[in-house]
Amino acid sequence: MRMKNIRYQFFTLRLGFFLLFFFAQITALFSDETIQPLAENEYWKISIDKTNLQVSFMHKQTNQVLQSIRFDGIEGSAATKNVQKSNIIVTYMSNLRQGTVNSMDSFSYSTSFNRFEITPISNGVSLQMTLGDDSLTVDDLPKMIPVEKYTKLLLPKLSSRDDKLFRDNYRVVQNKYWVRATDTMGTLAINRLHSLIFEKSEYTKDDMAEDNAEYGYKTQYVNPSVKITVEYVLDGKDILVRVPVEKIKTTTDNPVQMIEFTPYLLSAEEKDSGYFLVPDGSGALIYFNNGKTNALSYQDTVFGRDPLKYAERFRQNNYPVTLPVYGMKKNDFAVFAIIEKGAEIAEIVADISGRSNEFNRISSRFTLLDVENVALFGNQTVTTPRIPSDVYKGDIVVRYRFLSGKDANYTAMAKEYQKYLIEQNAISVYPKENDSPFFLELIGALRKTKFFLGIPYTSTVTATTLSQGKEIYEALKNAGIKNITVLFDGLFNSGVNHSALSKISFVSGIGSKKNYLDLQNTIAADSNLFAPSINMGRVYTSKKFKPIKMAARKHDGDYADIVSFEKNTMFKKTLPYSTYYISPHVIGSYAETTVTAMNSFKPSMLHIKDLATNLIPDYNRKKNISRIHARPEYQNALSILKNSYDLVLDNPNSYALFAARYINRLPSNSNKREVTDAAVPFVQLVLDGCIPYSSDSWNSNASLGIQNSFLYAIETRSAPRFCFSYKKETVFHNIQDSELTKEFSVYYRDMIQDAIRLYHSYNVFYQEVKNANIILHTVITKDVKKIDYSNGVTVYVNYGNKNWTNGSVEVQAQNYTIIKGGAPV
Repeated sequence: MRMKNIRYQFFTLRLGFFLLFFFAQITALFSDETIQPLAENEYWKISIDKTNLQVSFMHKQTNQVLQSIRFDGIEGSAATKNVQKSNIIVTYMSNLRQGTVNSMDSFSYSTSFNRFEITPISNGVSLQMTLGDDSLTVDDLPKMIPVEKYTKLLLPKLSSRDDKLFRDNYRVVQNKYWVRATDTMGTLAINRLHSLIFEKSEYTKDDMAEDNAEYGYKTQYVNPSVKITVEYVLDGKDILVRVPVEKIKTTTDNPVQMIEFTPYLLSAEEKDSGYFLVPDGSGALIYFNNGKTNALSYQDTVFGRDPLKYAERFRQNNYPVTLPVYGMKKNDFAVFAIIEKGAEIAEIVADISGRSNEFNRISSRFTLLDVENVALFGNQTVTTPRIPSDVYKGDIVVRYRFLSGKDANYTAMAKEYQKYLIEQNAISVYPKENDSPFFLELIGALRKTKFFLGIPYTSTVTATTLSQGKEIYEALKNAGIKNITVLFDGLFNSGVNHSALSKISFVSGIGSKKNYLDLQNTIAADSNLFAPSINMGRVYTSKKFKPIKMAARKHDGDYADIVSFEKNTMFKKTLPYSTYYISPHVIGSYAETTVTAMNSFKPSMLHIKDLATNLIPDYNRKKNISRIHARPEYQNALSILKNSYDLVLDNPNSYALFAARYINRLPSNSNKREVTDAAVPFVQLVLDGCIPYSSDSWNSNASLGIQNSFLYAIETRSAPRFCFSYKKETVFHNIQDSELTKEFSVYYRDMIQDAIRLYHSYNVFYQEVKNANIILHTVITKDVKKIDYSNGVTVYVNYGNKNWTNGSVEVQAQNYTIIKGGAPV
């Protein structure tokens, strides 16, 4: 009995000590000594947990807390949970010769080893982290040990078993040195040898340094290490997360290839409700916990994929990401992210719960080294990595803006981004127009394959001449259509896909300069607008073009050609003429040359089809320029053009918006990725009230059809746009300009009455809302959308095949209803 009491007392004592230690640790973890306040302003408080680098942002108005990392993960692997606990993930080159990469997360390779420094900075904090593996390498062992030292310092301390291990891995050379037998030892052997050499014997690290120097050996095998800084800063209402790339330091031959910071800052649990906004096409929503675990996670490159990389591989013709933004709506608040610096090398990634863990998340990552495996001598199975020399060294900055209450939605995100662009002078606000714009695209000349005695040859055919274009224009004007902007494509230098514009001449058969000036002056006299359509970033044929000086190059050294694919076979399409992307090095001077050549035609406006959408690098090894450094060159070219003409731009990237007077060909949908749940007109909401815009031509948008195109214009306040040719669609048979093969319903006599009817219907709607702005866009069902305007007007659009009713509001199938003052208009 007494023994049992003693055991019980001993157990109780041990339990008491354990509980005391446990609660002491918990108290320390959450004590003021652990949580360090960092900065505070009118809107935010920042603090950091000094033990695990969790940075917390408390929104003072709502008491909502955002945290840079998460420690509450339950599901998923240990590696996944370590990523959740990481402020940054670094992908580095593990072998430059082979082009292979490895990744390290900051929790596993820095925080857990206590290899970090916390430095308060103005309005925030700087985290300096050293990421690396602490495991031993073969160079933690001496390359050579003199026999004399071995006999004196090692042998007396080693057992026979230890000595055998040593002799198995070291060889006597000239009876003077013990030399390491191999550099490919396994981890177990390295650890055992390290223990017996440096722990059991009297041999020291100083001895090793001395002996290696005597042997002339320099360390070759080191564990990769990356020193990187992440800064969290308050900027008024916003939070900035910054990575100064120039401060990144790595071990030799291990440059950083990609970084992703705060991967779980914008994340939500399974109990949360809401969605992610992604800039997919016009915009798309990914609902939390949507169960689409078999779908690919969302991943897309900002400003579109690099067309010079893996150019021979088939690619879906998707809408590119034109705005470097994304967002999260979570319960009753939202956070909107703007990639402020580094967008040109950014990729947006999002995923749902249930795949790798219980969290929904969205973030951005940045590619510093754009590596491509290039085939050798045309052999696709033998490749070598090509690494560009032009590497970005500036800051990467993401701005996070907090929204709450009625502003916690994607419409408010769009308006916040619009406000941001206006503040940055990145977009202009033009006066409202009395009548809706009407964009008329006319197709002029194009290349076509013809045959003579069965032998194919290239000829130029004309779908619409200048005189015929005038006839179409006057028919529309006489039918009461106002505010017409005529975009005439295919006037110059072989047509739609034209040669270099250093010298400009009309295509044979399209008309003379007199016909051109007559059409231009007639349109101007009616207070309407005329713009020739041209490419500025590409040329078709080497005529008047010097590829060796002006063409961009791919990683393999070849000229960067414009690749298109056969839709049925997905093989590269062979064209009977050369194509080239213009190098960003010369894009500015090419713009100046074009302005000089174009001035003899006295246009007041130009329609630029490609320069605002395509961001092209140049991998010329002697003068490599990456996309992030090419962007200013593109902006300079746009400025040169803008200083001489008003510009109509096709689906411009955010950095090109400053140059736009009108915008055409905006996406009329998302890319319908399986993981997304709803398409939203986010791009149009950003532009609403600033610049008049349109989507694709209503009569050539096969994915929507003409009635749905009309309804989409009502939903997004997009101006009507039609594409016409004077000749019937048979003119497009066997054409070489492959992008025009979709123009299957452009014969103007078949479509002009629809254009007139739909324009007048649209203009009735336009008059109700022309002096207002969209303040809320709502997806009610898959087919029904609601749009609220600042003047009290509400518009319901029903894409479905059945009538939709909600209380007193009824919307006919394939129609829309305007509510004003509580009653239908």
